[in-house]
Amino acid sequence: MRCSNSSFLAIAIFILLFAAGCAEDEKNTSAVDSDTNTETTMDTASEVVPNTVDTQTSVAEVVRGFDSDTTSQIPRPSASVAGCAIVVSNREQMQSDTYVSTYTLRTYDAVSRIVEERRYTSADFNEASTQPLYWRLDETGRLLTYAGKGNGEYENFRHDYTRDEHGNVTRFAFTYGAWDDLAAPANGSLHLYYEYMHIYDENGLLVESQFIDGNYGPMQHVSYTHDENGRCASMVYGGQNTDIPQRTDTIEYDDANRISRVRQNIQSSDGTSAVEVVVAHSYDGQGRPLATEQDGGGHWETTADGTPDILSYWTYSQDGGQLIERLDFTNDLPNEEIERNGQIVFVTRSFEARSAACTTVDNQVPTPSELECRFD
Repeated sequence: MRCSNSSFLAIAIFILLFAAGCAEDEKNTSAVDSDTNTETTMDTASEVVPNTVDTQTSVAEVVRGFDSDTTSQIPRPSASVAGCAIVVSNREQMQSDTYVSTYTLRTYDAVSRIVEERRYTSADFNEASTQPLYWRLDETGRLLTYAGKGNGEYENFRHDYTRDEHGNVTRFAFTYGAWDDLAAPANGSLHLYYEYMHIYDENGLLVESQFIDGNYGPMQHVSYTHDENGRCASMVYGGQNTDIPQRTDTIEYDDANRISRVRQNIQSSDGTSAVEVVVAHSYDGQGRPLATEQDGGGHWETTADGTPDILSYWTYSQDGGQLIERLDFTNDLPNEEIERNGQIVFVTRSFEARSAACTTVDNQVPTPSELECRFD
C-alpha cells in the first residue's frame, strides 16, 4: 500500500497523492491518448477542449486558461540553481495580479540515502528561511527517519520508523532534541510513539494491521484484500470497539500496472450515511503524471457527483522542467473567479514550477516498486 504517515488516517491520503494512473473515462473532464499524446482537458471549466501537450513546448505556452502575459508573471526557478528547485506561487488575493511564492531546494545524497529540503526567501536560493528537513530511506525507498534541524525558531525533532521483514512499520517514535547522525538511534526526549501489529497470509501478503497507541492501547485496525495479480485491491478501516467500517478504499489499475482510480467511501459514525470520494490519475505517452482529478471530499467534504472538485495538471518543458497547476473548487479562501458550466465560480489556483534538475533528483531517489498492500 502507498502510505507515508504514522496514522491510519493518512494511509489512503498518501495513496491519492503518490499514485499515478491511466486516463479518466468519458464522464471525467480530462483524458489522454497515449499514442498521440493529445490531451482533452478542462480549461478551468467543465467543457472539454482539445489541447495538444507537446513535451518540446515551453511550459509557459501550455498553462491552461492563461495568456502569455499572465504566465510570464509566474516565477520559475533558474536553471543555474544546483539541486531540485521548486517555486510554488499563487495570486495573493482576488482580482490581484501579484503572486506570492515559496522557494524550496531539494537535494539527495545517494550514499546515505538522505533527501534534504530547505525553504528559501527568494528565487536566488541564497538565504534559507526555515529549518532544513531530512528524509532517510532504506535501499527500497521506504522511510526510516524524518527529521528537522532547529534554527532558533523551531526545535530539533525526529520521526523514526521501525519496520518488519516485509517492510511494514511496526513502531513510530517522535522525539525532540539534538541529533547529528540520522542512522544512529534517537536520544532525544520522547514526545509520543505508536506500535503496529500486522498479520500476513501464506504468500506473505498483508491481511490486517492493528494500530496501537502507545498510551491508550488499540485504536484502529485495517484489513486488506489483493487481486489475482497480488496487487492491493482494497483497504477497510475500522475504529475502536466498533464493527462499522469508518472508511473503505478500493484501488483500480490500468494495463501498465499504474493506479488509475482510488474510490473512497467514508461512513458517518453511526453508519447511516456516507461520503464517496473518487480520485482518478492519468499519464502521458511517456508514463509521466499528466492529471489528477478528485471528485468529492475537499474542504466541504462533499460526495462525488461526477464533476471534479480538486484538480492537478502537469506540463513539461523541453529542458525537463515541470509546471503543475492546481485548482481547488472547495477551498474557502479562493483567489480567482472563473467560468465553469456557464457560471462564474470561485477557485483557489496555484502553480508549482520545478527545475529540470528535479527530474534527475527524482530518478535518483529509490521508490518501492511492489504493488501489494503496505503500511508505511
